[in-house]
Amino acid sequence: QPNCMGSKNLGTVIIIFSLLVGTIAILYLATRILWFTVPANLMWLLIFAILLMIFLTISAIRYGKKIYDDTNVESRFDNVDNTVLTDKIIVKVTIQKKEYIKLSYILSYSNLLIVFLSIAGVFMLGLVLQYFLFPVEADDFPFLPLLIFVYALIFTPLSVYYNSIKNMKTMALLKETVYYTFSSEDLHMRCESIDTNIKWNVIKSIKELNDWYILYVGKNRGYFIPKSQFSSGLDESNFRNLLLSKTTIKKDLK
Repeated sequence: QPNCMGSKNLGTVIIIFSLLVGTIAILYLATRILWFTVPANLMWLLIFAILLMIFLTISAIRYGKKIYDDTNVESRFDNVDNTVLTDKIIVKVTIQKKEYIKLSYILSYSNLLIVFLSIAGVFMLGLVLQYFLFPVEADDFPFLPLLIFVYALIFTPLSVYYNSIKNMKTMALLKETVYYTFSSEDLHMRCESIDTNIKWNVIKSIKELNDWYILYVGKNRGYFIPKSQFSSGLDESNFRNLLLSKTTIKKDLK
């Protein structure tokens, strides 16, 4: 228990320190741009420095949060009943298109690279607007900022949407009603196209979101279980206890 408390305190310190230092650095760089005359070549360097600081700050905060959350999850193992479940948990899952598209955006924009790209896109949009609203004869048309803006804030969201629709049309576990049966030994999936058992050692990691449980079998492949489709709160509670009892699987639970 002392080690858990130490890790939790470390996570808190990292979050606070990163937020403080990152905010000061970003504000300092922003004031250099807003209040001082900056040459064009140096302007790009300062903008890049701001984006880099935002990226590093977010990364450090996420790292601190991960340490804090992992400590909370680990401490919950002390209260887990590891008795083998005699009753199986059955969940009938029918994934709605709107829900899956929303989930795809949540997962995509939890990627730090996409977050960084989106922030860069907003900055680039500002440079493009500045060119049209406050034109200077010596300035060239900002082709590169425009390209980054289009890719980050138009192409990327559209590609997430397109891939979500494509997956819903082609993947059996998304387009068909699936009956999942969870037990202490394995999980069974049955739908029109699939009828198979999966051992728990195949599951690489488990992630919980506000409305979903995701059981990953690979980096971008997994089984999606909406919380709304448990038949009762007791079933979901038993399911969570079952997940927590699998101590060899990496978990990110709320």
